[in-house]
Amino acid sequence: MWVTARSREDLAAAAGELFHDSYGAEPAGVWAAPGRVNLIGDHVDYAGGVSVPFALPHCTAAAVAPRDDGLLRVVTGRPDGSVARFSTPLADVGPGRPSSWGGYVAGPVWAAVRDGVVPARPGLDIAVVSDVPVGSGLSSSAAIECSVALA
Repeated sequence: MWVTARSREDLAAAAGELFHDSYGAEPAGVWAAPGRVNLIGDHVDYAGGVSVPFALPHCTAAAVAPRDDGLLRVVTGRPDGSVARFSTPLADVGPGRPSSWGGYVAGPVWAAVRDGVVPARPGLDIAVVSDVPVGSGLSSSAAIECSVALA
């Protein structure tokens, strides 16, 4: 199935709308990161080899707002129009936990706390909207992680 990339404005608006519909409030902001493809050098970039990656127009947007209770709540739209939900206390997040798709969202938050970028275990509400096809080798998981890390 061909996935058409929305404009950055339309993607951000969709993420904000999903956030509002899910949490009844406006996000503090919306951050986005593109999908990526390697023209050459797949799987050598992380081993120090030569690769030629480039960003795609297909992006993932994360609409985010802080909470003060240490809970991470995430919603994302699925291709069929349904909404997937994930929730976990950030105190329960660590290497290999959670092992579901929510780990792609929880991991950057956990790393920011571990590395002192974020001073305490915050709580967050996050709505993720993406035009990067999942499972297609276009770095959809990296786009989620980067958009959340930017937030």
